[in-house]
Order: sequence, then C-alpha cells, then structure tokens
Amino acid sequence: MEVLQTRKKIINLTLLLLVVIFSETLAWCQESGIEWDALSPGEKQILASLQDKWNTLSPETQNRLNAGARKWNALSVKQKKPSNKNSRHENKYQKTRKI
Repeated sequence: MEVLQTRKKIINLTLLLLVVIFSETLAWCQESGIEWDALSPGEKQILASLQDKWNTLSPETQNRLNAGARKWNALSVKQKKPSNKNSRHENKYQKTRKI
C-alpha cells in the first residue's frame, strides 16, 4: 500500500515539475520571440513574405504567426482547398467587381 502511495506522489511531483518547466519555457519563448532560422522549412515557406521584417515583429506577433503556420501545415490538402461555399462568395464578389 505504501509503495502505491509513494509511486502516486512521485508521478504527481513529476507532472507538476513538467508543467512548471513547460510554463517557463513557453514564457521564455513568448518574451524572446523566434529566430527566423529556428522555423521549420514549412513554416518558412508560409511566412516567406515576412522574412525581411521578421526581426522587427514583436515576439507576440512572431509566436502568433508561427502558430498559424503550424496549424496550416497540419491541415490536409483537402482542408487547405477553399470550400464551395467560399468560392461561390468569391465568384459573386468578382462578378460585382467587374460590373
């Protein structure tokens, strides 16, 4: 019985330690921003238009853009294509713009 309680305490302390480490790491990343070279090739491809001004962006903006790039890369090819609903709206907009 004592062995189980000791294991539970060890597991709980380990989880707590991991949460603290993760929180500190996340806070550090948010404060310091992300170096362009630290981005993955897929993230660089998506964010390429921002490469020249990447270092001038706030760490918060860098982290937000990087999170968006990661989400985009995680989408399937089908998910990346515009839906019919969206393309209908675009076509209506394009028709009215041409007139």
